[in-house]
Amino acid sequence: MKDIIEISTGLVTKTLHIDGKRDVVLEFNPEDVIWVERLNQIMDDLNKKAAEEKASKENDQTVPSFKQGLQAHRDFCAFLDHAIDELFGEGKAKEIFGASISTPARMSLLEGVSPYIEAKRYEKLAEYSVD
Repeated sequence: MKDIIEISTGLVTKTLHIDGKRDVVLEFNPEDVIWVERLNQIMDDLNKKAAEEKASKENDQTVPSFKQGLQAHRDFCAFLDHAIDELFGEGKAKEIFGASISTPARMSLLEGVSPYIEAKRYEKLAEYSVD
């Protein structure tokens, strides 16, 4: 008889159903401190980038051209793609979004993993709380 020890690392596997046409599997581990730290750093970087953009707009009263606005969205999506690849694996952003350049879609993905982190944190706190 073999002795088997089962270990759960906390890996979460979710299927993203994209535009009703295709599925992409996403794996992440909200119990992994390194992964959570990476996500927190990315969110801090996003907040910093937003603050810099706001300050830049306040200091520069000129209205950007349409072309400049589109380039700003391209640059921001490239930043988000890098963040998504860091969290979920190299090439995952391209697999999910293809050639589309949509800031809201990328932000919804990052925001979508937050509830899993909160749930795991509350689970762990409940294990150690005294009733």
